Amino acid sequence: MLGEQVRAASGGPGRPRSRAAQQAILDATLELLAESGFEGMSVEAVAERAGVGKATIYRRWKSKQELVAAALATIDAQVTVPDTGSTRGDLQALIRTFYRVTTSGTVLGPSIGRVLVAAAHNPELLRLLRETVMAKRKAMGSQILRRGVERGEVRPDVNLDLVIELLVGLILQRVVINSAEVSTLLPLIEDTLDILWRGIATRPEVPARET
Repeated sequence: MLGEQVRAASGGPGRPRSRAAQQAILDATLELLAESGFEGMSVEAVAERAGVGKATIYRRWKSKQELVAAALATIDAQVTVPDTGSTRGDLQALIRTFYRVTTSGTVLGPSIGRVLVAAAHNPELLRLLRETVMAKRKAMGSQILRRGVERGEVRPDVNLDLVIELLVGLILQRVVINSAEVSTLLPLIEDTLDILWRGIATRPEVPARET
C-alpha cells in the first residue's frame, strides 16, 4: 500500500518525488518494526513495502540502525514544549500530546507497546529508543520542571530527573511487565502526575483537571 502511495505521488512512471519516497520509507520502517521487531525487519523488506529500491534508502541512511532511529524520531517531530501559564498545566498538556501522537498520530500507533516489549530484550533497539523518543520526551519534561522552579511553582530541592524517571518508569512497568495497552494508560499517568505534584510543588494543592 505504501508503495502504491509513492507511485501515485510521483505523478507517473519513473523516480518518485523525494519527499514522498522518504515518508513512505519511514512509515514502512515503523510498520515493520512493530510487526517483526528490530531483528526481524530488514532494509530489503522496508524497500519492498515502501515501493523504492534499497539504493534509495542507503543514500539517506547508512545502516538499519540509522534508519530505525530516523523513523522513531518522527513520532514526536511536531511536538513542542507547551506554555499554559502553569507548570502543572504544562506537564498535563505535554503528557496528553505525547499520548495522542503515540497512540494515533503515527503509523506505529497502537503497536508501540510491542516495540517497547521487544526493546526490553533487544539492547540495540532499546538504545535507539532511548536516544530518540525517550531522550526528547525526558528533555521536554525537564525543561518544564526547570521553568517551574524559576516560576516558584516547583520546590528547588526536588530531583527533577527523578520525577521524569518515575513517570517514564511507570509506563514501562505497565507495558513491559503488566502487558497493558499504551492506549489505556492516560488516566493512570494523570493520576500519577497528581501524586507527584503534591510532593514537588511549593503549593501542593491539586486543582481540577482541564478536559
